[in-house]
Amino acid sequence: MRAWLLVVPFALLLQDAKPQEETGVEAGVKKVSADRMKKILTHLASDELEGRHAGYAGNDKATEYIAEHFKTIGLKPCGDKNDKGEATYWHAFEFGGRTKLKTRNCVGFFEGTDDKLKEEVVVIGAHHDHVGKGGDATNAGRMRNGKADPEDTIWNGADDNGSGTTTLLEVARAFMEGKVATK
Repeated sequence: MRAWLLVVPFALLLQDAKPQEETGVEAGVKKVSADRMKKILTHLASDELEGRHAGYAGNDKATEYIAEHFKTIGLKPCGDKNDKGEATYWHAFEFGGRTKLKTRNCVGFFEGTDDKLKEEVVVIGAHHDHVGKGGDATNAGRMRNGKADPEDTIWNGADDNGSGTTTLLEVARAFMEGKVATK
């Protein structure tokens, strides 16, 4: 009888216990979503972003979209300082020959858990810019597709730049939501 009395209260405690949230790489991998990746890529390659040519408004819109994603998933900003001296998600720079263009990268980070190793940095990157649209100052990397609509002057860039950025965003989200603890 005594054993029975001990088992019942313990069993009642187990009924109220919530299962622990699964974390780590396995949990992160389970959070990767093809549907979410398609949604991100569809936006990055949309006409709204005008081909994401560095130095142009469409690229700035893409950078804002990426920064919002970083903020939503909990990556910390580590870029240029704002007027208050706080880090932003932006890393501004100029590029080009005779025609100088201003653009920016989007940067975020999460800190490691090992006291010594967390001082080191592992960079995972993808470039989100592409070659823009007809009428932009430069035409670097543009190729004509004979089967394309001749009226369509936006080079949307879903293949390499868009897909690489999409993958990076989804991996970052999986790390953060999966609570992957890196050293």
